[in-house]
Order: sequence, then C-alpha cells, then structure tokens
Amino acid sequence: MTTLAVTFSVFLLAVGCMAVGWLVQGKVIKGSCGGLGGDSCGICKKPCDARVKKLAELEKATEL
Repeated sequence: MTTLAVTFSVFLLAVGCMAVGWLVQGKVIKGSCGGLGGDSCGICKKPCDARVKKLAELEKATEL
C-alpha cells in the first residue's frame, strides 16, 4: 500500500509541475496539422508554413 501511495504522489507531483509550468508560460494548447486533407486542422485559423508547403507539394503531384 505504501508503494501505491508513493507512486500516486510522484505522478500527482509531476502533473502538478507541468500544470504550473503551463500556467507560468501562458501558452495556449495547440494541436498539430495532422493529415494532408483539407486546408487547416479545424482548430487553427491559418495553416502553419510546413502545412502550406505539404499542401502545395500535394497539389503539384496530383496535377501531373
């Protein structure tokens, strides 16, 4: 039972430290531009540069 309590405490401490780090940095949670379909991932207002480049390459490949 002691092992379980120590393990739970360590995980709780780790999650708490990550939460404090996130709050201090003030960054918003952002996802990746997954997949190649569509113009944006649905969360982003504007696709990232890497996504735009991949979409341009995909369009060139489909035109040939």
